[in-house]
Amino acid sequence: MGVDGIQPTTSKAVWTFKHESFPSDKSRAAELKKKEDKIEISGEARSLLRQLSLSERQVRVEALKEQVSAGTYSVDSRLIAEKLLARLLKE
Repeated sequence: MGVDGIQPTTSKAVWTFKHESFPSDKSRAAELKKKEDKIEISGEARSLLRQLSLSERQVRVEALKEQVSAGTYSVDSRLIAEKLLARLLKE
């Protein structure tokens, strides 16, 4: 394989490559600003999410009921006092 040398390029070819083949940084930035990501959640998906959150809540309520029935449920009085004070100071 032989290399004959470097062929001179014309300034028009370089200009065309730089300015016409690729958008400028400003026009590219403007293009990207125009495009926005969007997400839509179907009604069915919303329903499933509600069911999941309800079932998690039901599991927690059942666990608390069992603790109360068994007499093993204990209240952290310090935590209750902190929450009460925070709420009173907030008002």
